[in-house]
Amino acid sequence: MPLNHYVFLAMPLEEQLTTLWQEGVYLAVRHEGAHRVALHHLGSFFVEAYYSPEHNQVERLRSFVTTQGLEAYVAGLQLPEE
Repeated sequence: MPLNHYVFLAMPLEEQLTTLWQEGVYLAVRHEGAHRVALHHLGSFFVEAYYSPEHNQVERLRSFVTTQGLEAYVAGLQLPEE
C-alpha cells in the first residue's frame, strides 16, 4: 500500500521513525523550548520530529497535510540577496 498520511498515523512510533529516516526529505529545523524540531516531507504530508538533546532522542512526532504547519519555519528563512 502506498504511504499516505493515514497509513503513517496508523503505524507504531518506531515504524514511523524508521519510515521518516528512510523515506523523508529533511527540509528545515527550528527550536521550540528545549526541543530541536526537524521538518521532513513525505510526499503528500509533512512530519515534525521533536528531538530532545537532553535525552538524546526523538520524543514525539507531529504530522500534517496543510501548509499552515509551515508558518513556524518562515521566520527562519533567509533568501539570497540579488
